[in-house]
Amino acid sequence: MRFRLLRPHQPLPVGKACRRGKGYSPPDGRYFTAKVRKLSADRLEVKGCVAVFCKTQVWPRYN
Repeated sequence: MRFRLLRPHQPLPVGKACRRGKGYSPPDGRYFTAKVRKLSADRLEVKGCVAVFCKTQVWPRYN
């Protein structure tokens, strides 16, 4: 899963709050609905869906 930010973003609070938008998958050439939620200061949960098929990943902070 890859994301391209299409507009400026603001800091995301930890917890239930999430940001919704569109993601783009270069290998497939498809756009999909996306949600990003901050689990902690060092982890993001990223969920992308095409129709009824969804995939969720947890991304750790990379230093």
